[in-house]
Amino acid sequence: MSGTRVAKRYARALLEAAEAAGELATVVEDVKFIASVMSLDEICDFCVRPSLSREVAREFVGTAFEPRLKSAVSKRFLEAVLENDRLALLPLFGEAFEVEVDTRNGVVKVDAVFASSPDSALLDRLKAKMGERAKGDIRLEFRVDERLIKGFRLIWNNRLLDRSVAGGIRGMRLALKGQVGGK
Repeated sequence: MSGTRVAKRYARALLEAAEAAGELATVVEDVKFIASVMSLDEICDFCVRPSLSREVAREFVGTAFEPRLKSAVSKRFLEAVLENDRLALLPLFGEAFEVEVDTRNGVVKVDAVFASSPDSALLDRLKAKMGERAKGDIRLEFRVDERLIKGFRLIWNNRLLDRSVAGGIRGMRLALKGQVGGK
């Protein structure tokens, strides 16, 4: 089973446990803390080392996370991660949990990449259009990538809408390869 699928299963289980215990808000804060620690490259690399022993992993979790976690549910989650030798899923876990919470709340995350900085009116129009299309509340996150040349890309629910010049060029290149390869 892929790491992202395992992270999603753990995220769903933690979300259900947090709701059952009435500690969702506290667990969300704990997961944000875990994700912030995991955003450090050195920590991430440490957690995915195949040679990491269970004792070292337990010491790491005990030092890095447990003193700062507020929810007993979050602490039990980390114990389950350790017992199942799943420390390597922690770099994927923050985003997986965020997606599960958003899904439960009817929120659709849209990642938007623009060739240049969009103005607030464009972002508002885009959010409204995506709300109609995705039939839910939209959490829009954007960044700028000048390699797109002009235009934008939207990614939501494993879908891609590419309206960039770079995407058009890539599409033409693939179409030409198909014509050349087909003859």
